[in-house]
Amino acid sequence: MEVKVIARSRQFQEQLEALLDRVETGGSRLSFEDTREMARLYRICSARLAVQRSRARDPEAIRYLNAL
Repeated sequence: MEVKVIARSRQFQEQLEALLDRVETGGSRLSFEDTREMARLYRICSARLAVQRSRARDPEAIRYLNAL
């Protein structure tokens, strides 16, 4: 079960990173739906960061999520 959760978390992180890259490069504007999805993914990743910080299990994951 935990493997699925980790894989799903990683998928959320990659999706958020891809949307952020689109915005940061300035090549395209996000649609309303993409902006909404980015907000949803941000909340998920922020919650994951809070869990990682409270457990302090994986410093590399904490650094990555914090940078994201």
